[in-house]
Amino acid sequence: MVFLESAKVLGIEPQLCYVFEDAYNGVIAGNAAGSKTIMVVDRMEPTEEIEKLCYKVCHSLTEAIPFIEKVI
Repeated sequence: MVFLESAKVLGIEPQLCYVFEDAYNGVIAGNAAGSKTIMVVDRMEPTEEIEKLCYKVCHSLTEAIPFIEKVI
C-alpha cells in the first residue's frame, strides 16, 4: 500500500499521518492504512459508506487548510 510505504519512508506511524484524497479508492486505502483520511470532494460526493471512513470531508482545499496547518 502506498500510504503505508510512504509512512515507513518518512519514519512516521501511519496513524499519525493525514491522507488527503478525492477518490473513493484513495479514501478506502487511507483508512485501511490507519491514517486520518480527509476527503476533498472533487467530482464525487462521498457516499454514506465512504463518509464513515473519513476523518473529515472538505469541499475544497481551502476548507482543508486547518488540517494541513496541523501537520506543518
